[in-house]
Amino acid sequence: MFVATRLRRAVRAAHDSGNLYVGLGAAGLVASGGLAYREWREDQRLEAMREIRAQIRDLKKDQDEKLRAKREGARFSDRKVLFTATINRRVHAAIGFDGPLALTQVTAGQPVAVLEVDIGPEGGYHECRNEFGEGLYPKAYITPDDATAYDATAAGDGASSKHVC
Repeated sequence: MFVATRLRRAVRAAHDSGNLYVGLGAAGLVASGGLAYREWREDQRLEAMREIRAQIRDLKKDQDEKLRAKREGARFSDRKVLFTATINRRVHAAIGFDGPLALTQVTAGQPVAVLEVDIGPEGGYHECRNEFGEGLYPKAYITPDDATAYDATAAGDGASSKHVC
């Protein structure tokens, strides 16, 4: 009860001197300034997000353009397809499998056409064709769509020519 009486007297004195309203006005001013600052920061964040999205769109557009140019510039031989297969695993980038004879732009699950089997060093590669071109790819990372077609080709039915690159 003592605290309530004392508080009542303090508020009455502040009211009489006008300090109560000055204090409330100052508190309102600080609160509105804080809200304005928060809104300004939110606008800054949204503007930064818009810029990032625009940059991502531009990068995606450039990437799509390069991919389209690479597809259109792919050169294909007139060699007969022995069998079709699917890439079951991508060669890890750290291995450095990106030379001029390598099949590039490969993803797991991508279909390829096999042109030659068991070629390259120790017969560990197949010559394949995808939408980007032709090249060697490790045969351990390729799954034939029809295993009997691969077995017949590997047995030497005349379709394959073994050579070391």
